[in-house]
Amino acid sequence: MAKTKSAKSRKSQRKAVLWSSPASRVAEPGNAPVRILDLFFLPPNAIARLGGSASPLESYAWGEDPTIAGRAQTIIVPDVSFDVIEDGSIRPYLPANIRFRDGSHFRPVAPFFELWAKVLADGVEKEQPVTISLLQSAAASPANLAFRVTAGNKKAERRCNDPACGFGAQVVVVGTDHARTPLLASSPNTPNSQPLVSFDKPIRLGHFQVIRPIEASEMGVDLSIVRVRFTPATGEVYGPPTATVGQAPGTDRSHVMVKPENRILNPQALWAQYDANSDQFRNPQPSDTYDGSDTDQERSWGVVDDTCDALIECDLVIDGVRVQAQARVAVGPPHFAPDRRPFVSLADDLKDRDETVPDGGETQEELEVRINDLFQRALEVASLVNVDANRARANDTNGRLSGAKCGGPTATRACA
Repeated sequence: MAKTKSAKSRKSQRKAVLWSSPASRVAEPGNAPVRILDLFFLPPNAIARLGGSASPLESYAWGEDPTIAGRAQTIIVPDVSFDVIEDGSIRPYLPANIRFRDGSHFRPVAPFFELWAKVLADGVEKEQPVTISLLQSAAASPANLAFRVTAGNKKAERRCNDPACGFGAQVVVVGTDHARTPLLASSPNTPNSQPLVSFDKPIRLGHFQVIRPIEASEMGVDLSIVRVRFTPATGEVYGPPTATVGQAPGTDRSHVMVKPENRILNPQALWAQYDANSDQFRNPQPSDTYDGSDTDQERSWGVVDDTCDALIECDLVIDGVRVQAQARVAVGPPHFAPDRRPFVSLADDLKDRDETVPDGGETQEELEVRINDLFQRALEVASLVNVDANRARANDTNGRLSGAKCGGPTATRACA
């Protein structure tokens, strides 16, 4: 997962410093020197990416190629990463290089979330990470925390307008449980409907883990901060027993729709009978983005994947008062161009909504840096486009549209 750090910060993290804080007495309720007013996660939103490897992708930052041949183009640079060890705590380290695969399996992107708080101490409000010492100062401990994760895939439900065709999972994990908790999804039982995914044969949407905080610091990382981790699924495809062999459109090639061990879905569910009939189904646009849409009958193969959206919630209850934090995760496919920056990122979009322009405006130098960066991002996005394929498609389209003028309706290329 790409992130940005200053060179000075990265350099300072190379030196590991371990320390232990003396055990402090937990304050009595009502007399706590610190009052926690609100909670929030950082980051509040994250993108996880599917991967079949048991090892998650390590962290990297965007940098510039310093060589003449590199022409200052964007490259990825290893950054401080976390290894979750057997007891549930983390060990920071700096990887020598970034590996996106282990054999034929992609490494999943499994984001961490830090729990932060708005606190009132000595009459002053401030924001700071939730640590063991902060909880003790507020007359609490990790046992006062509870995390709830709700994950679901509702793509088939949306097309069929039937909740029984969606599937989801919900788990509750207390702050002292540091085991990996699987997210096993199934479909609800609703009147007059057949559930797509049975409770006995769930689809795994990944797992969730509360990281064990310890009173130590290493490589500039405070290990006493309360953190959680969301690890997505492996990228499997599931279907009913009928999802065996299909034929690729326009070719004679056959392929296996779903592996035999993943043919666990209910063939009586509405998703296995979906055919885009507007009299019966809701057909969101684009209407041809499901497996089976390009067949003569437009009949769905009843196939689903293990992507999902997830909501992570944290409740902290101290002396009968509850505060809550929320974070959201969107799960997508592997990133096949990690060194190409988007022209406008999700962070840029959110920042643009909230940030106000300083009264003094930008200096000429700051403006030039920002504009140059925008052009660099535009170039990087354009480099992802298959120019030859798009030119061939445009020629074919233009040729068919102008065929009558160029010698007949069968022309397949532009005349020029």
